Amino acid sequence: MYLTAQHVRNHTGEEEVHVYLHVHGADSAALKDPLSVPQRNPGRLVKDSSPRRIPPGGNTVIAYLDIVADDVIGAGAHSEASADPYPWWQAALESVGKTMSREPTPWVVDVAGVHVIFSATPMPSVTEEYERLLAAAVARWARWRKQGGAHGS
Repeated sequence: MYLTAQHVRNHTGEEEVHVYLHVHGADSAALKDPLSVPQRNPGRLVKDSSPRRIPPGGNTVIAYLDIVADDVIGAGAHSEASADPYPWWQAALESVGKTMSREPTPWVVDVAGVHVIFSATPMPSVTEEYERLLAAAVARWARWRKQGGAHGS
């Protein structure tokens, strides 16, 4: 699974968060080098942030959060999740923002088999930006999971 949230700005100054969810299926070899997944092997796109005011491409990326995990790990929800699933790894990734808050970006962290890459242009609160992108990514993941995405994507 490759889940990315990008805070983008177009040429007129309008800003928006774009989120994309990819899966790798049987191609588990992609995860042997998880840091290369975003550029070399993102996987098959299964969910994006539609509709958008700002079309993708040609925008400035102000900040991005990449989450890379095995499809099975990435699709796993908390067992008590019923109507509204949430990923078991959400709390761990929320703690990354607090732990890394004083560190310069990019942050590259591995939490229980979930790889996190976060980078942002200098801004007053990098931690708030991280939390904003993580919330957008988890919301996209939850919509995918709720629609049966964990069972065959």
